[in-house]
Amino acid sequence: MRVLFLMALLPAIVSAHYMWMERAKGKAVITFSETPQHPGMKAFLAGVANRTVVRLGVQPAQQVTTLPINLASLADGSGELTADLPAAANHSASMLEGAALWGLFPEPGQASPPLLQYWFSAHHAAKAQDWSYLDALSTNRLSVTLRPGTPGQTSSKVEVVTNLDGNKLGNAVVEIFDDAGVKSMSVTTAADGTAMVELPVGVAAFAKVLHREEAPGTDPLSGKPYETILHSATHAMLVSSSPSSSSSSSSSSSSSSSSFSSSANNAVHAQTPEALAQTGGGWSRPAAGGMSRPRRVKSMSVTTAADGTAIVELPVGVAAFAKVLHREEAPGTDPVSGKPYKTILHSATHAMLVSSSSSSPSPSSSSSSSSASNAVHAQTPEALAQTARWMVATGSWGYVTTATTKTDGTQTLAAQVLSFSDGASFALSTGRLFFYIMGGPLARGDAAVASFDAAVTLSQAALNHTLSCEASQLDPEDPRCAKLTISGSLTMAAGAAAALGKASLFAKHPQMRSWPASHHFHVWELTVSDVWLIDFYGGAGAIPVDLYYKVKPKRNVPPWPPSSSSPAGPPAGPALPPPPGHWQPEPVTTVTRRRSDPHRAASDSTSARDDSVQVDTRSDPGPLRLPVPPPPWNETARRARWLVYHAAWGSIGTVSVRLNGRPWGNVRSVADGVGANSTGLPVLYLPIPDPTYADIHASPRATLSFSEASLPSMVTPGGLTCGGRDAEDPTCARLHLHGNLRAITDPAEVARAEQSLGARHPFAPWLAQGGAHTGGTYYTIVLDSLTFLDYYGGPAKLSVAEYLAVPPPA
Repeated sequence: MRVLFLMALLPAIVSAHYMWMERAKGKAVITFSETPQHPGMKAFLAGVANRTVVRLGVQPAQQVTTLPINLASLADGSGELTADLPAAANHSASMLEGAALWGLFPEPGQASPPLLQYWFSAHHAAKAQDWSYLDALSTNRLSVTLRPGTPGQTSSKVEVVTNLDGNKLGNAVVEIFDDAGVKSMSVTTAADGTAMVELPVGVAAFAKVLHREEAPGTDPLSGKPYETILHSATHAMLVSSSPSSSSSSSSSSSSSSSSFSSSANNAVHAQTPEALAQTGGGWSRPAAGGMSRPRRVKSMSVTTAADGTAIVELPVGVAAFAKVLHREEAPGTDPVSGKPYKTILHSATHAMLVSSSSSSPSPSSSSSSSSASNAVHAQTPEALAQTARWMVATGSWGYVTTATTKTDGTQTLAAQVLSFSDGASFALSTGRLFFYIMGGPLARGDAAVASFDAAVTLSQAALNHTLSCEASQLDPEDPRCAKLTISGSLTMAAGAAAALGKASLFAKHPQMRSWPASHHFHVWELTVSDVWLIDFYGGAGAIPVDLYYKVKPKRNVPPWPPSSSSPAGPPAGPALPPPPGHWQPEPVTTVTRRRSDPHRAASDSTSARDDSVQVDTRSDPGPLRLPVPPPPWNETARRARWLVYHAAWGSIGTVSVRLNGRPWGNVRSVADGVGANSTGLPVLYLPIPDPTYADIHASPRATLSFSEASLPSMVTPGGLTCGGRDAEDPTCARLHLHGNLRAITDPAEVARAEQSLGARHPFAPWLAQGGAHTGGTYYTIVLDSLTFLDYYGGPAKLSVAEYLAVPPPA
């Protein structure tokens, strides 16, 4: 369960994420994660896959072969890189290593980010003499290797060797991990780059070492300078056993292999040469003490009832693990740093072997089963798909991100605010996303096309004040405030699809009926290829497209805080005032805007009069209120700055690593300072697991999009957005900022970003206190162009200089 309660920001990603290589079933397998044996998110590997090289040399060959690699998806959204190994690599001494360039990575508190370089290896040495061959072929600059000596009955003396550029690297701190990926020890090499440790035989062991090199240069990816290179090297090997010890150690563990006991931890299962050959060069890992060690994935989330219990069904004969977090309001002083704290974040875990015994549960368990069963809220794929359909059926507009590939191969991002409909009513929801777009395709900068890639980004924060996150005192960035991005191909509809789309659009957006035919509006439909949703703790995930279309709209969100009687979803209620010191300007009672409407058809009797839009903000709940009314419609630059200043959230359009270069959008909370600190360049926070973080790491290019329809205080008492105007109407202002996202690393600038986010987002205190517990980085945008539309006649003629020159709203 990924909980966004505050924890200290990780000092740097490299202190928690590494690239690991091992041999499994005749393949070289590479993962990116904190520890070995626990594959991390596929998005991270996708971003570095094209910069990863795997090399193999098999005795007696004196040359090295570069192996082709493939990116594979695992069931839980994680991923791995694989490369096929020839049969000879399983029987002869073989040098297997790889390297990957990550690029610059901003470290908190460091003005000059280092160049991050990964090195990894999984050699095979049949005898001690083989290491001369392996060392001669290796070209990795930094390496750590584990070299077994004479094995004993249950353990083996292993030499740890660290090298840099072919020379022994002394005083290097090496961490050793066991077969389950758990750190077992740390050792520092002597001046000659070696150290001796004792490891159990018959199982895999992993090692890692870091080395910082003062070597100024230029990052080949970004073209920016760096002062240091941060090298990260890992290694995997199977600690072999002698033939004489194989049978005895195997038999010694047989009696305990069927039960889960502490004595079983001393049991050793030595790998015979036959077993190694049967696994195709991989490392077969028999159970130790009856507990197998597969790759572990989250299977469900449950909420305990008021009596602290819940009933779930688990498969028998395998290990199960549980985790829970609890936040306690208990001020005190940290005994480590001496600094005060207000809360304690408790984290508890548990492991057990699910017995196949038919014995009945204890009285306390059975007595709670009936009540506890009602408190179980497992987020099944069906439930997630239903919530995605609910978002589509309930919403009415979203941010649409597209990308154009130029002749030089680079991509230009574009974005629009578009209204949509998936049916004439909630009951008639189809999940098919229809749009009414003027003049053909979106503004893409190329010739008209009938179909192109697009991503539609929706937020529960955009719903009216009855269903929105603000009404439930949730920040737009809170995981419980649902965020949905649907990607696919936007195609001009025809025939029955066009007729269905127009009927659906006109039913949900009556204003569209009067939009002039001379503007050449067409119905477009998004052919869905990817559905991504986050609506609760535990991280986001992709929803199968066929399941998305199959289910009916339904809001399925587990209650929080846990309660057996809580409704399915965060309870709505009156908003609490923000904490002291947070931004709380006086509300605006009425905003009046008069302007003619050229969008009305000539036959419309209202086309000759002025529209007067009255926006009553007094009934809107929550702390996000308008301190000043919108500037006059003809003061373009001031209106653009006004929109960014009051926006609590927006969409970040990027080139997706997860979707192999297609456009993508994501919802993030933003802040453009407070009062005189407003710059027009909003700040935001990206946690490490977020797909946008991986996208920006691969390419900093982004488009930040904001809409007046997202402002809670522009919602009418009747629940209509943008003062009663359709979100796609030109008079409902929208702004798109184009440029590169820049990581904020200067401590003073980080402090200002935290202050701004804290003032604007009282329901997301982690944004003001170092970010999420996963670690991450604060960003702002280096602006090079913008698109602003708030009136008829197309985008305003507004330059970046004019936009930035506007003084802060007052």
